[in-house]
Amino acid sequence: MKQIDTFLVPLLVLSVPLAILWMLNLRLRFSGRRDFPDLKGFSGEVQSSILTEARESAGKSWKPFVPSMFFVLGLSLGSFFINSAELKHLRWFESITLALIINLPTIVIARKVEIQFLKPFIREVLHARKRR
Repeated sequence: MKQIDTFLVPLLVLSVPLAILWMLNLRLRFSGRRDFPDLKGFSGEVQSSILTEARESAGKSWKPFVPSMFFVLGLSLGSFFINSAELKHLRWFESITLALIINLPTIVIARKVEIQFLKPFIREVLHARKRR
């Protein structure tokens, strides 16, 4: 049971504040305006406004929460591996570094999921701007 606790405790401890931040509209962002080829023809300021507008319209559903949960899952897995592999002798800096190295693939997955999720909303915003 101790093994599962090393995974579940960080997952719950990180998920609750993340959910509160989500409800306050303070979200983790894994992608930027350079990740969307549809925005390349616009200036940086216009790109940012289109991306902000797309994120606002996408934020009305629960799906944008999924990339953040990949991030939390990766941190929990990092904690689990450190504790289950008897790496408790590591200093706190080494432990955090190892957890982040383990978390890198989940950050990449979270970024790709967010980009795929936002693409239709960006196209919708671009289409609405063309009609104006």
